Amino acid sequence: MTVTGEVTDDELAAIYTGAHAVVFPSGDEGFGLTPVESLACGTPVAACDIPAMREVLDERAALTPRDDLAALIRAAEEATRPAAEPCSWSWDDAAAATWDLYESAAHAPVRWRGARTEARSEQLLHSDVLDRGLDELLAARDVACPVV
Repeated sequence: MTVTGEVTDDELAAIYTGAHAVVFPSGDEGFGLTPVESLACGTPVAACDIPAMREVLDERAALTPRDDLAALIRAAEEATRPAAEPCSWSWDDAAAATWDLYESAAHAPVRWRGARTEARSEQLLHSDVLDRGLDELLAARDVACPVV
């Protein structure tokens, strides 16, 4: 293992591409961008079998029990290239799904949103975030991604 510190997007893509496998030992993850980027570079992934990884990687990686370090290491050692094709999701897809979620939450009945009042619900419906529109949200994103 080499600790690099901060690297550019091109350097990160080269690191992924040159790796035998990427080990992603997270036991609690919300998305897992590193494995997706790794797959996009053709590098196999060994990760803990947690809901986010099952959803994002969808059998594209070797998933091991989250408390089994030996299995995780073995999966990385046994990984072969090329890796499975990366997910077909794009940043536009992610933004659209996020927008849909916000929009459905804004239109949900007040009783589903906790103790908010009707006036507060109306205010949320017309908030700056929702008024900006999907196109502006897509244009405003500034996410460093070494691979598309």
